Amino acid sequence: MSDFRRAALGTLFFLQAAFLYADESVLLKFKEGTPENIQKNLVSRSTPTAVSLMEEISVWRIRFSAEQDALNAVNFFQSFDETEYCYKSQRRRAFAPDDPNYASQWGLNGDNGIKMAQAWSIDGSSGSASIIIAVIDSGVDYNHEDLASKIWINAGEIPANGLDDDKNGYIDDYNGYDWVNNDNDPLDDNGHGTHVSGIAAAATNNSTGIAGVSINSRIMALKILDSFGSGDEADEAEAILWAVRHGARVINLSLGADSYSATEAAACAYAFEHGVFIAAASGNDGTPYISYPAGLSSAFSVGASDSARNKAAFSNYGPNLDVLAPGVDILSTVPDTNPGGASNDSWDIWDASGYLSKAGTSMATPFVAGLASIILSIRPDYGPGDVAEAIRRSGSDYPSFTNEKGYGVINANDCIANLNAHIASLAQKVTVFPNPLRTSAGVTLKFAFSPAPSSVNVVRIFDFTGQEVVKLDQSSYYPSSQLISWDGKNSRGEKVATGIYFYFAETNIGQSKGHFAIIK
Repeated sequence: MSDFRRAALGTLFFLQAAFLYADESVLLKFKEGTPENIQKNLVSRSTPTAVSLMEEISVWRIRFSAEQDALNAVNFFQSFDETEYCYKSQRRRAFAPDDPNYASQWGLNGDNGIKMAQAWSIDGSSGSASIIIAVIDSGVDYNHEDLASKIWINAGEIPANGLDDDKNGYIDDYNGYDWVNNDNDPLDDNGHGTHVSGIAAAATNNSTGIAGVSINSRIMALKILDSFGSGDEADEAEAILWAVRHGARVINLSLGADSYSATEAAACAYAFEHGVFIAAASGNDGTPYISYPAGLSSAFSVGASDSARNKAAFSNYGPNLDVLAPGVDILSTVPDTNPGGASNDSWDIWDASGYLSKAGTSMATPFVAGLASIILSIRPDYGPGDVAEAIRRSGSDYPSFTNEKGYGVINANDCIANLNAHIASLAQKVTVFPNPLRTSAGVTLKFAFSPAPSSVNVVRIFDFTGQEVVKLDQSSYYPSSQLISWDGKNSRGEKVATGIYFYFAETNIGQSKGHFAIIK
């Protein structure tokens, strides 16, 4: 560059006031060794509306209010020997799943859907294969092209909760269990469970069929409904307990009845107490009464919304309703041949294409189950109450509540983006030490509270998969030292493995969550 041109360069000014109006950007990189003052002087001559430097890669972003100004700047900078490259910034688009029918899934990507398309851009929102969704229904077509890769297989291991199901006579290496035929082959001969499973977790971005809410979570197929779509309460209760024993973190119950059942309630309470979130359908009668099990406090009640974000006319409602989710004209997986019961079943859920649109609160519920599995993959320390609160807070009407819509239509993007927001205000401070704990050193892990509570309701410890390891309470609290001590053993008295663990503490002052490490 000539001395004359160098002498003509002025001082660079970073103009921020017009930033909002600058929608055309130029990306500029100078050759290595170009002095900083020369770079600034050259940039100043381009009359930008705003300028910023990406220091890590030494690239200038220069904004302009008009496209022609940006193009002129490109020509200007390309004329200098000091320029390594300069070009107008190119547009990028989000890579929506390449599943052929994704565009038809308004519940995922429509204006009044759950905003899953936006949510998938958030780190961790794909879910985890370690989080299992138990679909207690009519079984699952586990050979379906869009489900086969997502089906949980029991490999014979004892779950982290230590509840070994072998004692009940069930064998290993299967996809779930069938209480209708009393065997370990939960193949769907009705179609309802297959449709539900696809909504929650169909294989996504596989150039096939549809997309599911949770990209990585797996489906545990538990068959209690026969080919007519009818099932027994006892089988339902057994299936709930079976799901807990085998490590499910989420249960989907797109089924129910009008009346309360003590056994069903006990099974759901057991699941809740063991850290399992239950999503249940509010019912399809269009009445102001929530069906059971959705009406239970241990279950999360889901009603159906239409594509205008209104409550579907058929969706039951009432004071026990939690939220709405898309439930009208919902495209999902179905068996591609008559599964055997559809000829007798008014629901008629099979199609030669393997995909079909259906309506019902049954369809709304797996949107919530899929979202819950993502939440637990990000926060495995969450209990079912934490998951419920996070989903309620994402509702379109939150914090307002009505019997007709609960807290409104769920928003996966808001839910995941704000997952930790309500944790920040927890009042109880807990310090964990030593961290990491070396169990071979013969010391115990301490949970020190500040300020000192008068009572400790519970300290629950979870492993990395979210399974509860042990529960500590007031009996372990030493008020004089303001701490609870833990010997590093699980509820069975066995030393836990090396790894990362999470805790949830609740005292009379407030709650606290955190994590720590254990090394043997």
